[in-house]
Amino acid sequence: MDAEGERDPLFVGSVAKALRVLQAFREADRELSLAEISDLSGLGRSAAQRFCHTLLLLGYLEKDPRSRHLRLSARVLDLAYSFLSSNPFLAVASRFVLAAHEASGHAFNLGQPIDADMMYVVRLPSLHAAITSPLVGGRAPMYCTASGRSYLSALPGEESDFLIEHSTLDAITPHTMTDRGAIRARLDVIREKGYEVANQECVMGELTVASPVLGRGRQALGSVNLCVTTREWTIERVEEELSPIITQLANEISRALGASPSA
Repeated sequence: MDAEGERDPLFVGSVAKALRVLQAFREADRELSLAEISDLSGLGRSAAQRFCHTLLLLGYLEKDPRSRHLRLSARVLDLAYSFLSSNPFLAVASRFVLAAHEASGHAFNLGQPIDADMMYVVRLPSLHAAITSPLVGGRAPMYCTASGRSYLSALPGEESDFLIEHSTLDAITPHTMTDRGAIRARLDVIREKGYEVANQECVMGELTVASPVLGRGRQALGSVNLCVTTREWTIERVEEELSPIITQLANEISRALGASPSA
């Protein structure tokens, strides 16, 4: 429980602890023993056992009969489905992304911010090339992705600074931009151009171009990106041929979400 939660009289600590158990599986991305769940969630062994038992009875966890390790059950997808089917951002943006995908055949991703990451809430694979992309719900850091940096560029300066300061800035590939000053300078360039291109910063062999998606009051809501491979594309060609596609797509989504034209 964080300090803010401790001061909130309506905060229910037991709910937070149960969610920490579920979040442990995202960190590990595999089946877990009770001891591993205890370590990853920060809960004591006894508390972890009680929460796991409750989640098992409720159907959100299932147990391997041989190893007795636990994993998330398909029931968790009920919550994901409810999000995907009721989110107004997705309801508007998805149809534009699908139309762009059908017209070009390229890989498209629609992202929304989660902490200092972008979470992919729509992912349409390329019809032309095998590109490694996260599944829906996959996350990637803002600082080293075209999606993330384009989103950051649309935030007020103090908000983007906060997210950059609270990013780990790990070098995921040899091409990853990890200097905070360089990232801030890059945001100014994105504001001028309206899009960002990332060259193999998160996935080797992948070029990505992205633009921010805005809502009412030109509030940053997320971003949309297009992915191609370095085998077939250069940065220069991406900027010349694909940046107009992604900026037009982002502008169409933004207008549909109520964003006023830029000055």
